[in-house]
Amino acid sequence: MDIDEYLNPLDEAELAASFEASRPFKHLVIPQLLRPEFLEEVREAYPSYKEAKRIAHSEFRRVNENLKLQITEPERFPAPVRTLHEVLASEDFRSRLGRITGIEDLLADP
Repeated sequence: MDIDEYLNPLDEAELAASFEASRPFKHLVIPQLLRPEFLEEVREAYPSYKEAKRIAHSEFRRVNENLKLQITEPERFPAPVRTLHEVLASEDFRSRLGRITGIEDLLADP
């Protein structure tokens, strides 16, 4: 997968400097990460709460998790949302984040 089809170019040096300077703890903000046309596809495909509830793996009941749903199988995601998951979990994207943050061997949350 060529993730550059879906992501805007990243200025890794600028993002690394921002990451290092971030306070009160190190964090990363990537403005306009997604290409606008892909962002629109994801937005259009993102399921409503009612649809997500239908395909969800779990529904949480604790007071601090009220209305929270969990969909753990990416194949249940609508195609653009599944593609977003694949892009963000890709070795290429994780490598870029690693170069920006200095954190080696980042893993995706399956």
